[in-house]
Amino acid sequence: MMRKPKNVANEIDAHVGSRLRLRRLLLGISQEKLGGALGLTFQQIQKYERGANRVGASRLYDLSIALDVPVSYFFADMAEETAAVMPVRVAGGLSSSRESTLDADVLLSKETADLVRAYYGIADLEVRRRTLDFLRTVSESVILERKLGQKDDPSGEGSDDEGSAVEKEPAIEVA
Repeated sequence: MMRKPKNVANEIDAHVGSRLRLRRLLLGISQEKLGGALGLTFQQIQKYERGANRVGASRLYDLSIALDVPVSYFFADMAEETAAVMPVRVAGGLSSSRESTLDADVLLSKETADLVRAYYGIADLEVRRRTLDFLRTVSESVILERKLGQKDDPSGEGSDDEGSAVEKEPAIEVA
């Protein structure tokens, strides 16, 4: 059996690292600050985030405490293909009912982190709930409009009143 080169991340290590980076960015914590809290250098945090270095069990526990998430957070939203790299599946597959509608790139964007920070910056829980309801409604209406537009236009390309192609941003489904 051939070994992977050292600079190539194992898919699971890369997933854990991307979840670490996502949480750190959502909290607005620098790699240096997180590393300092754990007695590590920012370079070590970088290696964890890239998946270049594996995160041991005790370090994963420390990260979960520092970032205020359960250990399971680091394995959430793992694609079936990523989980399939395990040599043997002892307890069966991942739940097929899990929704995975967002790309990892979207979740790792600065815009997403800013949106989440702004959302949790709303102290009034009722206002926060209504904000989420509003965003869901807008998202659902955009999705519905697209579905209706695809039925009217089998080519899948929308156009405005003057016949030129309409440029639309991708809709993000909020579950």
